[in-house]
This record gives sequence, C-alpha cells and structure tokens, in this order.
Amino acid sequence: MSSSTVARSTVHPRSAVVALGVPRPTTRAGWHATPWTTALVVGAVVACVGAAALTAPGVAGRVGADPDLARLLRAMALVKGVLVALGAGAVGWRLRRPMPWPFAAAYLTLVWVAGGATGVLWQLAGVGRAAVALHAAGALLVVLAWRDRAFVPRPAGR
Repeated sequence: MSSSTVARSTVHPRSAVVALGVPRPTTRAGWHATPWTTALVVGAVVACVGAAALTAPGVAGRVGADPDLARLLRAMALVKGVLVALGAGAVGWRLRRPMPWPFAAAYLTLVWVAGGATGVLWQLAGVGRAAVALHAAGALLVVLAWRDRAFVPRPAGR
C-alpha cells in the first residue's frame, strides 16, 4: 500500500464524530447574556445600591464615634461583597442551563438578598440584621446548590 493510499483512507476526526452521530457544539465559547443572567446582575446591583441609599441618612453620627471600627466593618463588607460576587457568578453559570422555575426564582432571590445585605453592611446601618440576612442567604445558596441535581453534573457511571 502506498503512502498516498493511506493518506486518502484516513478519516478526519471531525467527520468521524459526525458519522457517529455526536452533535457538534452549535454555540461558541464565551459569555452570552440570557434573560436570567440579566435579571441576576441587574437585581443584585439594584438591591445593593437601593439598600445602601435607603440606609444612608443618619448613619454618619454613629460611625463618627469610632472611625477604626468603621474602617474594619467597611473592609469586612468589601470582603463580603467579593463573596457575593463569586456566588452571583456561580449562580449566573447555573442559570445558563435549563432548570425548574422554583430553583431559578430561589437563586435570584437569594443573590438579591445577599446584595442588599452587603449594601446595608457598607452603610454600617443595621449591621446585625444585615449580617444575619447575608449569612442566611449564603447558607441557603449552598443548600440550594446541594439539592439542585444539575448544579454539578454527576459522573455518567453514578
């Protein structure tokens, strides 16, 4: 058999995949905004900014009493904001795949509550209630992701 015959008889990997009936990916990699992800981002930002704006009046008097404590609490609020952003990113990743609407509504609501609580923490108004709301939303997000069988797809053999 000559080398030209061997070259003609080999099958290109892509044509083998199509011949086996495996569907080709139809979308390209990258970020594509869906109505769910838009609602997630807009709702979280509105909740955070709205909560901060609603709690802003009258806070300066309490914060002025101990500026070191205010800096510490704001730094903690910033760290909590980063954690909320990471949680929102994970929820946004999950919202790009099909799911029952109760799961989607719960994911969105919990991220919005966490965003609003972060805004309240930043303003140093109602720190105790905001901390409880933020931690409860985070814990419920973890429980919801645990109960959502499609959050992390299981291996095929299990």
